[in-house]
Amino acid sequence: MTADGRKVPWTNLRLRAFRDAHPRGQITTRINGEDPLTIIAEVADDAGILLARATARHTRNDFAVEDVETSAVSRALKFAGFVIDDDDLTPREEMEFPAAAAKAATRADLLARVHELRDAMTPGERTEVKAWLAQTDIGPVTRAKVPALVEVVEHLESILSERDDETDA
Repeated sequence: MTADGRKVPWTNLRLRAFRDAHPRGQITTRINGEDPLTIIAEVADDAGILLARATARHTRNDFAVEDVETSAVSRALKFAGFVIDDDDLTPREEMEFPAAAAKAATRADLLARVHELRDAMTPGERTEVKAWLAQTDIGPVTRAKVPALVEVVEHLESILSERDDETDA
């Protein structure tokens, strides 16, 4: 519960879901301003790849640092895809972060699949993927939204499938 009596019902559930998906993942926070108190939280997967960043700030003096930090961490986990329930998102968040609206860990699962496929590729195939990404509007994979991640996974799978077909021939 926060200093002003609000409950933070989803934070512990998000943390558990994150730890299940990324046992060695990292959650870091830093104070970015004191008036108003502003804290930035970052969530990274087991490989240290940034999944999400979020900010929380409060202008009221009665908010403890821990409350603002909890808000920032909870938001970062939510934006990384660790959504527990549809009611876990505000309507504005659903519009701004459609990846989070896609249910718990969907984005994290897709990122894990991207890394798994990338690890199975040759250096030449990785270069091909980098060139393909440069031609798209997807941007950095670690910041991509769910529809873009689906496109990336499909592209990576097609490259590996073509290699398997050539090997079989």
